[in-house]
Amino acid sequence: MRDGAKEACRTQWCAPLQEAGVRYREVFGEGRAGAVLIEAAERDEVDLIVTGRRGWSSVAELLAGSVSQYLVHRAKRPVVVIPSPPHQP
Repeated sequence: MRDGAKEACRTQWCAPLQEAGVRYREVFGEGRAGAVLIEAAERDEVDLIVTGRRGWSSVAELLAGSVSQYLVHRAKRPVVVIPSPPHQP
């Protein structure tokens, strides 16, 4: 992952968690996202995996797959999936 993308992630996602006092861990790696996250969760013995969901249609997710689906079905740790907000017309 490029440094610019890491910084954007830290600014957009990590800063609000830190301000709210939420304990979190950043995971940056190369490879398939789901597998990288599961490996990190097991290695670091995390209590909970929290991930977002893009809001693709069920058909699109079935065809393309999704990281959240991968985590829910393969992780040994609890997983919480946060749905994207509904689109406004």
